[in-house]
Amino acid sequence: MAIFAVGEGWTGAMRRENILKSIPGHFDEEVSEEGWKSTARSDSDGTSSSDSSTSNDNESSNLFSLLSSSSSSSSPVLIYQHDDIQQATVGWGNSAILDTQGVLRIVGRSHDLVSLLRLNRMPGFLQRWVNRNHDTSATTPVGGMISSLIGFANGSINNSPEQKETWKIAEKYSLLDDWTKISINSNTNSNNNKNSVADNRIKQVACGPGFLAVIGEAGTLYMTGINNRGQCGTGITSNNVWTPEPVRGLSLTSLPIGGGDKVSDSLAAEQDQPIVQVVLGFQQGYALSKEGQVYSWGKANRGQLGRNVDADQDPWARPIILDDDNQRVVEIGAGFHHGALLTNDDKVFIWGKNMSRGDNGNTSDGDDDDEEEKIDGTSSPGDARTPEQVVGLPKTNDNEVMKVQRISCGSHHTAILMEDGSVHAVGIASDEAVPILDPVELIPAGVLDSPIRQFEAHHDRTTVIDGQGKVYQVHLWKDEILRDYAYFTPTYVDTLLDEGHTIQSIHRGWRHTIIVTDKLVTS
Repeated sequence: MAIFAVGEGWTGAMRRENILKSIPGHFDEEVSEEGWKSTARSDSDGTSSSDSSTSNDNESSNLFSLLSSSSSSSSPVLIYQHDDIQQATVGWGNSAILDTQGVLRIVGRSHDLVSLLRLNRMPGFLQRWVNRNHDTSATTPVGGMISSLIGFANGSINNSPEQKETWKIAEKYSLLDDWTKISINSNTNSNNNKNSVADNRIKQVACGPGFLAVIGEAGTLYMTGINNRGQCGTGITSNNVWTPEPVRGLSLTSLPIGGGDKVSDSLAAEQDQPIVQVVLGFQQGYALSKEGQVYSWGKANRGQLGRNVDADQDPWARPIILDDDNQRVVEIGAGFHHGALLTNDDKVFIWGKNMSRGDNGNTSDGDDDDEEEKIDGTSSPGDARTPEQVVGLPKTNDNEVMKVQRISCGSHHTAILMEDGSVHAVGIASDEAVPILDPVELIPAGVLDSPIRQFEAHHDRTTVIDGQGKVYQVHLWKDEILRDYAYFTPTYVDTLLDEGHTIQSIHRGWRHTIIVTDKLVTS
């Protein structure tokens, strides 16, 4: 199997050798033969190379001349190949591969979001210079300055062994140039977990913006990365969790947790619920247990956790409660600021930012780190603090409830695959930031051949690969004319098909996309 990539290399998620490249295909897709195209984006900050080259500063101009050799290719670039790929996924600035032996490999910025956002605002040549000279060790002038700034931010600057060790870890994970193995039991805190020996093998990985989650073979959930909003679920907030630690709170204990009581917190820290699925939002996470219980943790100010929370964040994993005790959750999804679940009786529930049909008294607390959607009209939807059922999904010819096969969340929408092969969605539209809470048909029945090979929403679209290997991507549009051209095949797919590949899966990140194919590439 082989993994190819398109997009912007400056994030580091496409390996070091591609860090100066921009590979077309991530932003620029041809939607219809009639010529309707999405807006092309050649540079993430809107600054072209020619604009940068007109700088009056000679040093900057010379630097640009050196770095502007970054090449542009019309074909996806090969970033990994092996015959044992079990799962591939992406975060905002990283790519991840899990092999059949349970070994996880990551490339890019897996523990960082702030640097990505800052780099995104830079001209392209500065992005490349920073990445090309990213040595941040304390022995270099730049690294020493950064080290001092980090120490100042932490409130202490000294040469203690603890700080030196923390810096070494931070330096190691700041930018992973090439595929790097990540172990879930390298942290001494995780060695106290009763499942740590069995969890040497990883069976699932999920990536978020600057943080990631892995499920060990025994079903124990571990997390690492940014934790300023408690998004790693370790029971505390901190700047960063550098190596994987167990999520705290995945327990059936009836004792109150997270209140500081050492006995209760200690019992709650022991995971007695094997986890079968984990998904990550912008600053929150959800886990599904083997028994069909959903847990949530992280930022909570817009209803992201699907439960009532007194504060604007909760670093403990706690259960999301449904009204019907007989319902069992079979699948979950996570958007930037919303979540979704599918129950065993084919009902879909959503919650979070702008996901409530009623006012519910749910408003923002004014402390959003993200850019707010501008909602037109005289009233805006409320934030759903608890799960609300999606109504209006298609029924069978006998007017019975139609089986829901899958759900998946993009950044602002939830996609729903029905038994008849049709795809529907609710959420925020791609063309206009307005909420659409009545399901919209994106792909009609009869287009997709069963069984579906991949059904995955990511960022602004949903990818579907059907039983014949045909690849479709689809947006949730508000404009009804655009809905006529809702589904399309990316041009990079045609390129790989022409080269004899079969597409196994596609995973779309913030600035890059990876494509998993069925065969190795021979030189």
